Amino acid sequence: MVDKLDIDEATEVVGAAGKFGVAATTFTGSVTGTVDDFTVPVRASSPLDRDLVGKLNWMVSAFGSSVRTDDGRTGMILRDTVTAVDALTGTDIFGGTTVTGAESV
Repeated sequence: MVDKLDIDEATEVVGAAGKFGVAATTFTGSVTGTVDDFTVPVRASSPLDRDLVGKLNWMVSAFGSSVRTDDGRTGMILRDTVTAVDALTGTDIFGGTTVTGAESV
């Protein structure tokens, strides 16, 4: 049997978005820790070493940039989810009052 998300429960949708945010933040923290550990143990003295240090610097920059981008999006996803759920809840309530007040055919 496949579990389905009950989108009628606004708290479940917001709760799932919150759990996603926690997971994403944990993951970006883990990536940040790993990137911080990217270091060269000795001074690069040969052309090959200097080239490898350049690649390492590129990796640190690329991963660091991705983490900063993802960090900014995590909060945005939760805010957008809450906004959408609020809009759907309001529409549902309005629709319910409209249906209740309608005449039967």
